[in-house]
Amino acid sequence: MIKLQISKRKSKRRSNKKSKRILKKNSKNLIEIITKKKVKIFNENDLQKIYTYLKKLRNGGVVLDYHGVLDTVEPDYKLFLNNKINVVCCSYVGRYSKNRINARKDLLKRIKEKQINWAVLVFKRSRGKNKNFYHEIGSKAWFCKTINCEVFIDDSKDHVKSVESIDNNINSLLITKKKNLKYYLKNL
Repeated sequence: MIKLQISKRKSKRRSNKKSKRILKKNSKNLIEIITKKKVKIFNENDLQKIYTYLKKLRNGGVVLDYHGVLDTVEPDYKLFLNNKINVVCCSYVGRYSKNRINARKDLLKRIKEKQINWAVLVFKRSRGKNKNFYHEIGSKAWFCKTINCEVFIDDSKDHVKSVESIDNNINSLLITKKKNLKYYLKNL
């Protein structure tokens, strides 16, 4: 019985070390880009690599938030009849959250279903009194500006305001919790 208690302590120590290693590894993550072929994670010191990689992807078009927007419709639902429209998902998630893993899985499914072309998870979000003017590298506003987004749809007021404040050529739409994405796309 004593041996079991000792072995439990050892395994707890190992799992704590593993958790700390994962946390340390993820602490510098800036964005995660998800395409049909691969998932690429870029750190804060990879800025030039980020811009180079983003240039290779199809830019412009419509950028949709995931939580509360894209996830309100099934992955096989065709968002636009015109397949030439570039549809990208950009979602804020915590670097260490389970939402990150779940969002990645669902976004990969939506890419395979050809609902969206590619996706990005960002890890920077506005806080405090400047939340409507948040343009930090790794934020949604920075991402939309970087890929020359034409339309941005989100259910978070601070994200919509930040995108509007970084570039007034981007048409933004704030959607409410009461209606799903289908409703808004019909009325675009």
